[in-house]
Amino acid sequence: MEEKKLILIRHGESEANNDGILTGQGESRITQKGIYQAERAAEFLKSRYTPIDLIYSSPLSRALTTAKKIQEKLSIPVVTDDDLIEMHFGKWEGLHKDDLRTTEEWDKYIKNPLKYRFPEGESCQIVRKRVEEFKNRVLSDDSWKNAVVVSHFTPILFFILLALGIPETSKIPVRIDNGSISIISYRDTFELVEMINFVP
Repeated sequence: MEEKKLILIRHGESEANNDGILTGQGESRITQKGIYQAERAAEFLKSRYTPIDLIYSSPLSRALTTAKKIQEKLSIPVVTDDDLIEMHFGKWEGLHKDDLRTTEEWDKYIKNPLKYRFPEGESCQIVRKRVEEFKNRVLSDDSWKNAVVVSHFTPILFFILLALGIPETSKIPVRIDNGSISIISYRDTFELVEMINFVP
């Protein structure tokens, strides 16, 4: 397989991010700061990583708005893909983190976040499966060489953990900030993490 590069971008800051609220698969509008973050990421990519062939994006509006800001700068197509959606936090969606920190369930989550299943929601391993399915599907497509992926914290985390060979870890070993760029290159069976959590 010819070398391919996935440029992973976490969506710009949303209103829920700013307020400390868990959104999951719910909707939250991107803030002006989030728009600025998307524009900065686009400028960086145009100066350092062109040509880029296309943008894959989560269909959630905070990701899609970010993707469209990048599209404006790079003039490339945006393709939405449900496998890039954030984890479903179940009963926790729409709740403030401060309200959850006093609960027993929060203690269980903190002790083993990547093995925890959210009440009436998903576990991280379900997101991992979606990421693996997406990766296997798009890497077999010979029509592109460099692609942007605009997604959310949990899917991007698993792109990185899979590339590092530690998808079964119980801890979260990296930061993934809003508007940050992480880059992984793929060639045959090799996966190389070139960048993690760079914020232009």
